[in-house]
Amino acid sequence: GVEEPFTIPEYAADEQHEGLQVIRVAALYTPGTLNSYSDVIAPRMAQPELFVNPADAQTLALYEGDRVSVHMNGRVLEAAVNISAKTSDGLALLRGVPFIPGTVDARIDKMEEREKEIVA
Repeated sequence: GVEEPFTIPEYAADEQHEGLQVIRVAALYTPGTLNSYSDVIAPRMAQPELFVNPADAQTLALYEGDRVSVHMNGRVLEAAVNISAKTSDGLALLRGVPFIPGTVDARIDKMEEREKEIVA
């Protein structure tokens, strides 16, 4: 038989994750070293959005337009929720934020709930 030039790890498909998997997707203009200082690009900068599948949104009690904090890789990013059936179950797409490599487990918190905790 023909030998494969590489092997695909079998554990990848069976991997168990805690929380929702999040991957950063590109936008034309996002915050970054040079873009953040440009008066021309600033009005065109993509606003942070988290695209979530309707089933995941229901599980997390998220609604269209909710403000959330996304905890991933030791960072906390704020975004608006956009519910989309084009997004796969278990995977959220984060747009309008600086580059984050790969797919990571994330914790999603509603902003108003976090603010209530601070006030209480």
